[in-house]
Amino acid sequence: MQALLIAAVVIIAATAAVYFYMPRPPTVEKEVVVYGIWAEVEGENFEKALDIFEEKTGVEVKYIPQSDIRTAIMTELASGEVQFDIAIIPWAGLIKELAEKGHIEDVTSILEEEGLKDKLVKDLLEMVKVDDKYYAIPIKMSVKTLLWYNPKIFNKYGLKPPENWDEFVSVCETLKANGVQPLAAGGKTKWTLTEYMEAFLFGMHGPQLTYDLIEHKVEWTDPRVKETFALMADLIKKGYWGEHPEAEEGVPQ
Repeated sequence: MQALLIAAVVIIAATAAVYFYMPRPPTVEKEVVVYGIWAEVEGENFEKALDIFEEKTGVEVKYIPQSDIRTAIMTELASGEVQFDIAIIPWAGLIKELAEKGHIEDVTSILEEEGLKDKLVKDLLEMVKVDDKYYAIPIKMSVKTLLWYNPKIFNKYGLKPPENWDEFVSVCETLKANGVQPLAAGGKTKWTLTEYMEAFLFGMHGPQLTYDLIEHKVEWTDPRVKETFALMADLIKKGYWGEHPEAEEGVPQ
């Protein structure tokens, strides 16, 4: 499936978003504070891009990575002491939640003035639209939840890449029987297991179910969702993800 990163603008400093898309932004009397999820190498590379932006526009930008960006945003909004101007968020559902509560600014005019509505993927824009208004600007899209395998291990045990579910389970059984952990999730960081869940939802029930969950049109108690969780639970119970997938920090080599 596709992962989406979205820049959302907080109402108290709504015009900050304009400076990222206007070729000649007006003078800014304060630095623009940006929250995001990129840290370490990704964060360093993003800051290099911001350095170029600052040089060309004169706008000072302070980037602050957040390990739990949802909690950071909701806590500041609840306290009334919001420290950021722009948030780069990977969940369309959170964007809609913030928009419905009046926490973020309508950026439809920016999309139209800069011609971005015609340049960006229409389906991505639909994910950040509430009541015919857009509340975020998609800035990144990537393919995720691909299943990688080790050719050396497959050759060692005479295995071929599975082409259907039964073959996949058979490969897992063979690896497990030979003392090789079939799957790795890096579950200690939590989000990795959600990637599998999303992939199973897409594969078993198509993309519409996921969209309906994002828009709160379907409950998480829906039978299709329960079926998907049951499938994941079965793989865990069979030991394909090891004894404690929720405790893994990385992936086996």
